[in-house]
Amino acid sequence: MTSKSKNYKFLAKIYKIWMMRHVDVPGEVSAALAKAYVGSGADQRSAASRPKYIPAVAIVNGRSARATLVPAGAGRYRLQLNTALRKAAQADEPTWATS
Repeated sequence: MTSKSKNYKFLAKIYKIWMMRHVDVPGEVSAALAKAYVGSGADQRSAASRPKYIPAVAIVNGRSARATLVPAGAGRYRLQLNTALRKAAQADEPTWATS
């Protein structure tokens, strides 16, 4: 992508599939990122197609990491949270109160 890429901010629920954590990227953000990625020439397909993977930089609670958006079906993408982002998001912390 170019250095003039637009930043997208959104709130999302963290889901757990087995040991992995991920967030679903909103549809309008997915569409904009796919269009920008194809339009940047990084993906050699036509502008009408969707790239399979989109490189991104994710920032969670001030911690950033390189990430890859992966297809989630229906033209949407999913961001998998690596260890650094998972810990920044406190995704491994229990959500229930203990006494």
